[in-house]
Amino acid sequence: MARLMALLMLVAACSGGDEPTTSSPTIAPTSTVATSTSTTSTTAAPRDLAAGAAARASGALPGFGAAAAIDGDSSTWWGAGDYPPQWIELDFGAEVTITSLALTVSQDPPGQTIHQIAGNGVVLETVTRSTTDMDVVRIVPAEPWSELATLRVSTEASPSWVGWREIEVLGFVTGPAPAAAPEVIFTGGPILTMSDLGTVEALAVSGEMITAVGDAADILAAAGPDTRVIDLDGRALLPGFVDPHTHILNDAWRIDLDTLGGQQVALENGITTLANMYTPPEFLTEMRDHGVAGELRARVSLYLIATDNCGNDQGDWWTEVLPTRNAGELLRIGGVKAFLDGGTCGEWATTEEIEPGGGASDVFVPTSGLVHILDEANRLGHQVVFHSIGDVATLTALEAIMATTDTSNPLRHRVDHMTIVTDDVIARFGESGAVGVVFGFYPSCLDLEVTQFFTDNARRHQDL
Repeated sequence: MARLMALLMLVAACSGGDEPTTSSPTIAPTSTVATSTSTTSTTAAPRDLAAGAAARASGALPGFGAAAAIDGDSSTWWGAGDYPPQWIELDFGAEVTITSLALTVSQDPPGQTIHQIAGNGVVLETVTRSTTDMDVVRIVPAEPWSELATLRVSTEASPSWVGWREIEVLGFVTGPAPAAAPEVIFTGGPILTMSDLGTVEALAVSGEMITAVGDAADILAAAGPDTRVIDLDGRALLPGFVDPHTHILNDAWRIDLDTLGGQQVALENGITTLANMYTPPEFLTEMRDHGVAGELRARVSLYLIATDNCGNDQGDWWTEVLPTRNAGELLRIGGVKAFLDGGTCGEWATTEEIEPGGGASDVFVPTSGLVHILDEANRLGHQVVFHSIGDVATLTALEAIMATTDTSNPLRHRVDHMTIVTDDVIARFGESGAVGVVFGFYPSCLDLEVTQFFTDNARRHQDL
């Protein structure tokens, strides 16, 4: 089963960050635009292929998605929301021949930039020049680029966040997109899609993309001579699990692993999407480095710490890091986390003791401090997660959420853990619109003496 789940993780972790392979670049003249190709005899003028393409990118600011770079309007633009390396890719949905490119720059400040142009994953040209906002980078290959289905523009160096106001791709549609045989087919057991398709008989994979699901006969008919067919032998194949609260990455050292080793543990246990709930600045840098190096195989949402696990204020560093919400991204800035009471540092904030001499402490951060965090988060678009064990801590978090957010809670601010759930907590949750993430109980070998207050309120999650 472990082997099956490991294979499943490769299927479900859909990557958008593969780097193209490199061939010898063609240094093209840029003074003229060719209007004919070696693969077609048409005398018609080339058209803008980008206008009908599908666009995706390494990242995007809210409201500045990849489609804005091919909408024919240079007053709108795609903005990656970060420095290089960043890329934008066009899928033409057919085989095309390209005669020229015109790339309208979105850049501030001006300075030296390096861009790579790749077709079908192969680098065709590298452009190095000094650019500023609204410049147009024109590229005319000495010979038209033919038999392309995709075109990627990668910015490798720039003094500003990466973006393009407009990408014009002149050329011709020369044929349908080539259909490739899948690399792997899973069949021979129930395959749960968790969608309207329900359970299907077979699933096809190419690279790290699921390319088809359906009846075994139809999927197997697409197999080629090199397709690997895996017989599930009656076992079920499931989508990867989502863990909304984990420390397997930042705390991997506790089990003598590095961060990538922690990722492997998650994948081997069926987790392909996870939220890392403790991200200081240095860990953010490390994870971004892993992303640039193409080492992320799980989708990871990072939650930036506004306070540490003892409630110490970490400053407003996190306000300089914008959240991301791009479909398919492997590294996402999910939100912000603040600790309200103990668990790893200090006592639980409860109205009564949970064990003789334990609990009933104050919250780490007063309501005013939480309101400041929420106000900044609402302004920037961050989700806020409050670590709360005791009922006093939970009520404090809910009070702050109600003071800053309407009950629709569009950013889905949440309270996690909530071991102690009193009648007041249940009532206030109903009023607040907050999201609660509760942890299940599991057997323990510890023989603890607890109070009646703990017994009455520590297993009431079903009442929420």
